[in-house]
Amino acid sequence: MDKIAIGLSGGVDSAVAAWLLLQDGHEVVAFTMRLPVFSGGVETAQADTLDDARRVAECLRVPLAELDLRDAFGRDVLTPFADAYADGLTPNPCALCNRAIKFGALADAARRAGCDALATGHYAQTQFTGGRWQLLCAADPNQDQSYFLHRLSQEQISFARFPIGHLAKAEVRALADAAGLPVSRKRGSRDLCFLPGGDYREFLRARCPGACQPGPVRHALTNEILGTHPGTASCTIGQRKGLGIATGEPFYAVELQPATRTVFAGPREMLSQDAFCVREVNWISIPRPNAPTRVMARTRYRQKLFAARVEPLDGDAWRVVPDAPQDKAAPGQSAVFYDGAVVMGGGIVAQKIMSCDGK
Repeated sequence: MDKIAIGLSGGVDSAVAAWLLLQDGHEVVAFTMRLPVFSGGVETAQADTLDDARRVAECLRVPLAELDLRDAFGRDVLTPFADAYADGLTPNPCALCNRAIKFGALADAARRAGCDALATGHYAQTQFTGGRWQLLCAADPNQDQSYFLHRLSQEQISFARFPIGHLAKAEVRALADAAGLPVSRKRGSRDLCFLPGGDYREFLRARCPGACQPGPVRHALTNEILGTHPGTASCTIGQRKGLGIATGEPFYAVELQPATRTVFAGPREMLSQDAFCVREVNWISIPRPNAPTRVMARTRYRQKLFAARVEPLDGDAWRVVPDAPQDKAAPGQSAVFYDGAVVMGGGIVAQKIMSCDGK
């Protein structure tokens, strides 16, 4: 059997993943990561998460090593996160973390320890076919996390194992109870791991204060000032509430201009778009297409998939043309492409479609 590293987060999913590896007869060594955590804009202790990881390792009788990845996380996740907001984007830090930290720095530590693979508690699956590793959606669509893994390379996917990808959340909890794992009833979190309270504004005030300054909200068609927003970093495309306006009819953020601290708002129909562009596309499960390619796509984690055509442009830019108009995608977010259960690839939504053509 293989020697497999498990990344223990202190939650039930990674704990059950470790237990399943042991049941399959693998030699298991555990790693847990010390990452920066912020509350009210100030870095705080990560004691609870680390303590839970230690308790799981003790229960399973597997060795546990703690990795201090605070500097790497700050460089590879937090700085791009803040820079994106300063530029008027809505970033996806989980996709950055999976590529640079969990399947980057953590995987490197696993290799140094002589491990044959790195397992995590992600809800996703992989398969090797046609001489290429493919990333697949999880069996449980309500828990599927493949959207956040689309930036991984072939090398990273080949080293990855997802032991719970074929299970539903209820099944994972039942296994945790049956195994007597100390985190079996621990509640899952939907917050960003480094912002457990879910409020990123205090964090951004220290990192990009200019993007957190109030500014005008202007009518996207008439340029009339409608009100004052709390900061472009607090706004995203498609947002309705919290813009600081009262128009008597629903208005939505349709464009951000951080350089002038301006948010443009308009009626619902201004969110509709026939096409958008994506940059830095990573084709993970298929070779890079050289011609327009049919896909199912989404630009938000829980968004319903929509049919589209993806067209190659100059450089690393691609145009996405949905079969039916879609709500405007927030620049900076991830556009991910699927063929059934296969995650074909994905990239970052560009700010303007013209930027894809170099105009």
